[in-house]
Amino acid sequence: MADNQPLYRQIYEDLRDRIADGTYPVGAKLPSETELVADYNVSRLTVRRAIADLAADGFLITEQGRGSFVRKHKLWASSLRSSVTKSFTDICMEAGLAAGARLVSQEIVRAPARYAQALGVSEGSLLLCIRRIRSADDWPIIDEYTYLPYERFEGMLSKDLNDTSIFQAIEEVGGMRPFHAHDQVVSAVNATPDQAKELNVSVGAALLRRSVTYVGANGKPISVARSYFVGSRFSFEL
Repeated sequence: MADNQPLYRQIYEDLRDRIADGTYPVGAKLPSETELVADYNVSRLTVRRAIADLAADGFLITEQGRGSFVRKHKLWASSLRSSVTKSFTDICMEAGLAAGARLVSQEIVRAPARYAQALGVSEGSLLLCIRRIRSADDWPIIDEYTYLPYERFEGMLSKDLNDTSIFQAIEEVGGMRPFHAHDQVVSAVNATPDQAKELNVSVGAALLRRSVTYVGANGKPISVARSYFVGSRFSFEL
C-alpha cells in the first residue's frame, strides 16, 4: 500500500485489488470489521470509511447485521455502436436484474435552440422534461432527463412513470418507440450536491454525461435525453 495516501484509502485500494484478482470473488463475504481492524492495525472508523467508499463505488453491498459482500462490478454495458437502441430496462433484464425508476420531477420548459433543432420544433416551444433516477436491484445508476415535445406527449403527465420503461411509456402515448440513437455525445462530469444525494455518491464523484437524440423506426425525432451515469457502476462499449 502507498504510504503517501490516507489510511482508509490504502485499505480501500488493497481490498479493491483483492476483489479484482479474485481473492474475494463475487458473492464472497469480506472479513468482519473486527478482523480488518486487526489485519490492518487501524481504527474501526478507518475501516468503516474504506468499506463505505467501496460500497459507494459499487464493489460491495453491505447488509445490516450480515456484513459486506462482493458484488459484480460494472454489470451494465451499453453499446454506442449498435443501430438498435436498448432501453435501460432491457439491459437490466438481460443481466437478470430488476430495473427500477423513481420519478423526481416533471416540468414544462421552453426548448433551447439545440433541443428544438434536434426535435424538429420551434425554438422556445414547450417541452416536457421528465427527471427520473434509474436503478438496478435498488442500486442507483442514472440521473435521467427526458425531453419530449409537450403538444405530442402531454399524456405523459397522467402516466405512472415509477418502475417502468420510459421507452414503453413513450410508445403508449406517442405511438412510436425510440429505435435509433443519433448525435450521441459522452463526456466526463462531476456529481453536483443534488446528484450526489440522489445517486448515493460523494459530491464531485465521476459521472458520465450522455446526450442523445432518439428517433423512431421511421427516422423522425421523438425525444432528447441527457443522462448522468455513475462512472463506477456503468460502462459503455465503444
